[in-house]
Amino acid sequence: MRQEPLSDDCIRWDEMLVEGTARGMPAEPKSLPAGLDLDTLPPSYLRFIERFGYGRTAWLFLIFPAVAEGCDSLKSRSNDLRAMLLESLELELVEFEPHGAPGLLQRCVPFGIGENGETLVWDPDDRDASGELQIYLVGSKTLGVWRAGRRLEEFVAMVTSDAIKTIFPGHSPFPRTFVPLRLAP
Repeated sequence: MRQEPLSDDCIRWDEMLVEGTARGMPAEPKSLPAGLDLDTLPPSYLRFIERFGYGRTAWLFLIFPAVAEGCDSLKSRSNDLRAMLLESLELELVEFEPHGAPGLLQRCVPFGIGENGETLVWDPDDRDASGELQIYLVGSKTLGVWRAGRRLEEFVAMVTSDAIKTIFPGHSPFPRTFVPLRLAP
């Protein structure tokens, strides 16, 4: 897997404090939402899942692994969250500021959530030369849409530093932690 050098805006996974034993896992081809395959998954996502597996990242976020089984698998949760976002769009509940648009929510691929109801999505139409997809955070209450990094390392660096204020005004940085969790059947 080709990895571009990380910019100063990115965290290195060895900077994360793991509470317990991380259970890294390989991505499984049969477990992906429509429109994605192992060749189209962002490299930073694959590195994260292979290193950590499933768990709570930065105190708040669950990144769904691409495994065939489990209610929190990428395929299962992505499809459910996408249906919810499309319904919110249809009911005109979405406030697209500062970075969203109806087309983005129509094509987005959810891949994680915040425990307060935020949804992390990829824009499959915005891929860079290294294969990374633009990440957006869709808020839980106002359903605002924020650009939240080009790769997972950048997103985690953002929410664990003062840059968090660009997507969570008034919040202090979350801790650089990963807490392994078991996937429910």
